[in-house]
Amino acid sequence: MPVDTEALSRLAVTVGPSGRTLERNGEPFVLHMDTAWELFHRLTLPEAEEYLDTRKAQGFNAVLAVALTELDARGVNECFGPDGALLSSTEGGGSIFHPNRYGMRPLLNDDPALPNAAYFSHVDAVINAAAQRDIIVFLVPTWGRWVNEAWSGPPVLFNAEKARSYGAYIGKRYPHLPKVLGGDSNPIWTDVTAFRERTAEAKARSGAANFDGLPITDSTAVVDSMAEGILSAEPEAFLTYHPTALALPGSPVPTASAFFGDRKWLALDACQSGHTDVEEPAFNPPLHFWDARASHVPLAQMWAAGKRPIIDLEGHYEDMRIGINPSERPLWNEHDVRAGAWQAVCAGACGIVYGHNNVWQMHSPEREKLDGRFKSACYPVPDLSWQDALKAPGTRGTRVIAEYLASLPREVHDTKAPAQDRLVSAAAPAEVVQRDGRVDVIAAGSQWLIAHSGHGYPFELDLSGFRGQARWLDPRSGEWSDAIAVEGGKQSFTPPSSGNVENDWVLEVKRA
Repeated sequence: MPVDTEALSRLAVTVGPSGRTLERNGEPFVLHMDTAWELFHRLTLPEAEEYLDTRKAQGFNAVLAVALTELDARGVNECFGPDGALLSSTEGGGSIFHPNRYGMRPLLNDDPALPNAAYFSHVDAVINAAAQRDIIVFLVPTWGRWVNEAWSGPPVLFNAEKARSYGAYIGKRYPHLPKVLGGDSNPIWTDVTAFRERTAEAKARSGAANFDGLPITDSTAVVDSMAEGILSAEPEAFLTYHPTALALPGSPVPTASAFFGDRKWLALDACQSGHTDVEEPAFNPPLHFWDARASHVPLAQMWAAGKRPIIDLEGHYEDMRIGINPSERPLWNEHDVRAGAWQAVCAGACGIVYGHNNVWQMHSPEREKLDGRFKSACYPVPDLSWQDALKAPGTRGTRVIAEYLASLPREVHDTKAPAQDRLVSAAAPAEVVQRDGRVDVIAAGSQWLIAHSGHGYPFELDLSGFRGQARWLDPRSGEWSDAIAVEGGKQSFTPPSSGNVENDWVLEVKRA
């Protein structure tokens, strides 16, 4: 059954009148999106419906999912036969893609110019199931590995001609869905095998890697061609780009606008603040890596880059090890996720994107034991299935944010902007004051303001123009404190608790 274009039209998002927000059917739309990269490839339709039912009940209104996925695929020297058995690439009839749960692969002959209609019929069914639950799919046509290796290595499947052809297919088949190009990759990239060899050598000696002479590839023309193909079939397509969190020496910083800011097709500016909070000696210097505890940095750069909505498409995932490291480093927890999300919206993001390390890849311990070809990635919690991971506590905090923002009046949505100049001082320790212990402020003139204290330390605001009241929002529960009088001018505030990321608080100020 083809996609229900009428339902998708009803769910379509556009840029709001301020140029900084999203709208749906003429009303402000606050994005509350979950990450489900492997939704189409690893789940049956009933399983996908189970996933969507849960996320709908948790208040999500969008999901990220990939057509040509990263996982369940092999490199240049290995492939899968018709029955799914692993073959050498020299054996006939093989494909680099493992079949989906119905035995179908996305491409005929691994050629992006030849999409497999049988595979995409399952994609259609999942997209329709999402639409029936008022959830819109932000569709990633292909993961970056198939465009320029990304983090996976060869083979590369796309050139400009094939990208244009495949883009036209996606645009025609899936009108009204936002399209996310990139797929965890930057257009200025490298031979990832050589990159990994140099970083591994540097880590072995606990020093900085030498990236001199590293081969540089430029897939900008391929990305532009895919965008052109989509627009040829869907002239009003809503497009964005999902970069990785690292930039090579001499490359622009990793944001969509840094690479494609002059393109008319870029409707939504995006970054990936990523999953690491430490300076890896092998990377820094000379590589540029975003600090996941300071997502305000790339978001501020995007806000300054042009009048577009901005979003952090991939912040730290709940239950992923910090630094995507197999060691005993702690897991990102619900408090980290919540604090990062508040930091993003106070920096001007048009919504929040949540991710869980066991959910995005639809981790199934049982299936992995039965089928050695079903491999996990990024060190998920071993015995935690994606079904159980759907219940992780981080979704409670993101729901509080989304419901609060959705409750704001139109005037606030149209005029709110980052307002760090309202912050006079903050008492957080120096090591966290510009990271997750930071106080972030966003305001709509002198009508409305919120300040998020990442570790709950006291702070002082300049509330000139405000005469009204303030109150504390508990971001864990959504409960409100009693009102505090605001008389304008400088005023100090002490949150109900403090000490670390578990004690973040949100102050709302409204003019009477």
